[in-house]
Amino acid sequence: MAYLRIRGEQQKIPRFPHHKNFVYRCNEFFHPQNARSVFTADYCLELRQILRGFRYGCVIPRDLLIDPTSACNLRCKGCWAADYDKGDSLSYDKLDEIFNECEKLLITDILMTGGEPMIRREDIFKLARKHKKLFFGVFTNATLIDEKVADEIASIPNLTMFISIEGSKEETDFRRGEGTYDRCLNAMKLLKDRDVAFAFSTCYHANNYKTIASKEYIEWLQEQGAWMGWMFNYAPIGKDADLSLVCSPEQRAYVKEQIEKYCEETNFTIIDFWNMGHVAT
Repeated sequence: MAYLRIRGEQQKIPRFPHHKNFVYRCNEFFHPQNARSVFTADYCLELRQILRGFRYGCVIPRDLLIDPTSACNLRCKGCWAADYDKGDSLSYDKLDEIFNECEKLLITDILMTGGEPMIRREDIFKLARKHKKLFFGVFTNATLIDEKVADEIASIPNLTMFISIEGSKEETDFRRGEGTYDRCLNAMKLLKDRDVAFAFSTCYHANNYKTIASKEYIEWLQEQGAWMGWMFNYAPIGKDADLSLVCSPEQRAYVKEQIEKYCEETNFTIIDFWNMGHVAT
């Protein structure tokens, strides 16, 4: 049995695939004690992927990032989804086919973005239940998570949510729309009450980067129930994107330094998508 300290408590970690196990594996990958700890956390997955890659003549990626739909119920400033056809979606059968191929190739972690993936929640639930050898992480604005949906999520061990939140109520609603912050907190409470190991997902920009990188903010998110975090640097896309929100090199470096320091001191896992490529390789 593996263990991981979360919010000061030693937690038992179920075997893969499980939402708690995903957090544990990320922790081992980004905070390795030694080479052995990295390989054993994934049951030597990397070695098995190398062998499978030789068999099929390709390099096997660690994760698959996929958009089930481009549809979204929000219009966040600078998001590419706002300019896409809201009817673009991958069919259930196509998703099922892709995940069958993932199992064949030993790609074990499926990360879903959008659009808003939870618009396709019934298909996602069905696919996660069918593909029990895969872990599914859904990047969501959390506005569609109510009691019933939270119950459904909690009933599927190999599924969890990465909830988008961007600082204070004012900072979150500024880019994502009025009322989004309160709905995020409600979704976090529903998942925490059901012992689901969810993550927070934060976009930082010129107006909120100091909040995002602060110890107080990260620890507050853990109190809401977050087991780990993802961070993304604001990248403006679309004809109406606000260029003033782009972080300067100094602001981006500030976030990188503060996040790295916090994670080293606490062993909490935060994946800074743009700034941690050197760690992942």
